[in-house]
Amino acid sequence: MNKKRLNFVILLVFLFSVQFMYAQWQAASTGFPVDNMQSITAIINSGNNLFASTAGLGVFMSTDDGANWSPVNNGLVISSVKCLALIGNRIFAGTSDSSIFISTNSGANWFVSGNGLDNADVRTIFVNGNDIYLGSFGNGAYKSTDNGMNWMHIDSLDYGYFLSFAKVGNNLFAGTYNSSSGDIYISSDNGMNWILTNASWADTTVLSLAGHGNNIYAGTDGGGILYSTNNGNNWTIINNGLRGLSVECIIFYGTYIIAGTEDGVYFSSNNGTNWYEISQGLTDTYIHTLLIKGTTIYAGSNSGGIFKANLSAFGIMAVNDLTDADNISMFPNPVNDKLFVSYSSGLASIYSIIIINNLGVPVIEKNNIPVSNNSVEINTSGLATGVYFCTIRSGNNTQTKKFVIIR
Repeated sequence: MNKKRLNFVILLVFLFSVQFMYAQWQAASTGFPVDNMQSITAIINSGNNLFASTAGLGVFMSTDDGANWSPVNNGLVISSVKCLALIGNRIFAGTSDSSIFISTNSGANWFVSGNGLDNADVRTIFVNGNDIYLGSFGNGAYKSTDNGMNWMHIDSLDYGYFLSFAKVGNNLFAGTYNSSSGDIYISSDNGMNWILTNASWADTTVLSLAGHGNNIYAGTDGGGILYSTNNGNNWTIINNGLRGLSVECIIFYGTYIIAGTEDGVYFSSNNGTNWYEISQGLTDTYIHTLLIKGTTIYAGSNSGGIFKANLSAFGIMAVNDLTDADNISMFPNPVNDKLFVSYSSGLASIYSIIIINNLGVPVIEKNNIPVSNNSVEINTSGLATGVYFCTIRSGNNTQTKKFVIIR
């Protein structure tokens, strides 16, 4: 093999490796027992450490951003941990055996704290300021105002299956389950009294709730995602593009909404109007929990352990990462086969449009476009999923806008 051909092969290998690295989720479960992998029920970040709870192996910790994990279960005598929460340096672990465990030293030791809990199968812990809310499966909701040392029963509903909480403004929302349906309740007095929202749609369990601005989002078991802009008085179904309709978790990153479902991970950049799947590389697409640390997203699965990816690989960018020109508009974004590019000002008599991939390589170029043509159709059907940049050049003026292709 001559030197020129060898260099070409090396270049191809490099480009393929970089594309693979940025385009897919990577397994991040080293340290978990591969022959006894349990469901990952929660992942939280405390300082430089990550903590993950499991359905049968207790809690694991990583000090290197998920590259390696080790069990931290000294004093945690219940191995089925359903949820985790954090206040300051206090980590809370909710278990299926009527117990809350607390660690104040990064999981090195745990002590039990369940004074006031009445046989509560703990399913969710929600922290709001100094208040901690606990939802149980069958025994209602509880609240603690003293860092979890004591708990008081706070719901007065006919049944007490609480699976999720969220706060929007002064209103606390609770997602519930019963044998035939699920409901969303609202409390304006920090959980002391509850009323049913106008959720006549709710014929299924409410698995997850999340508040963002003035909006409340609800993930259901089989009904997809719904949201309300008026404190639950009205709800809208937002499932366009969402194949996974059992939504275990909903998180936010700037203006993006990201959902973990029984059929992969999805994101929306327009308040849920459209959803795009980002499950490439997941060997287990049943996702129970999501966490974002910096620009890395972590996903806890049902039986495949933990996965992680860089958000930019999916075109999910922080606001301060964007280099968009205000006078360039693109539709749709994300795009599949056809991208429409238009401008509002700043161009000379002719201009060029260049599409560049995330390696800096031009992949599409259109030249000598007359300025009278201020809307151009770009065929993107031959491009792979990933982040791209659209650059418009006119004389000495160059402007760039970022977009993403999703297959």
